[in-house]
Amino acid sequence: MGLNACVYCDCFQQGRLRVPAPVRVTAASDGSVGPAVGSSVDEQKQFDDWRRSACEHPGGVYLSRRLGNVDLIGGIRATLARTPDLYPVLLTRVVYSGSHSGDALSREFFDQLSTELDDLVRAQTRDARESDWLLSFAAEIRRVLTAGRRMKQPIVF
Repeated sequence: MGLNACVYCDCFQQGRLRVPAPVRVTAASDGSVGPAVGSSVDEQKQFDDWRRSACEHPGGVYLSRRLGNVDLIGGIRATLARTPDLYPVLLTRVVYSGSHSGDALSREFFDQLSTELDDLVRAQTRDARESDWLLSFAAEIRRVLTAGRRMKQPIVF
């Protein structure tokens, strides 16, 4: 169990599909697409078959990263909580749980997240191991943030 983050591609929204959808499709606020509400089981199956290769991004996922297991995320949370005023977005929207899923970080938080990651990279800890995993975490979340900006999509956990 752990924390993963992804960004969905914008191929559906931008019309960059290999083949058109065989059923009515709707876009969700997290950037994902799905069969329209009220679709039959057969239509849902058609959607699933189509989505796997509808665009160049398998399943419509532009980027997916593993941020860490439950213990690692808990350690990161404890470290950031020493100076909570520096990391409000990270603490309340990213590492508040080591296994949250089904929620998203909207684009309105991207600039603040970027600032917090810059601060995190500059922060010095006395423990070299702690510094290593903080830097590794910051690099992974930065990759996801960059993808979110490129696709103009939220980060989904």
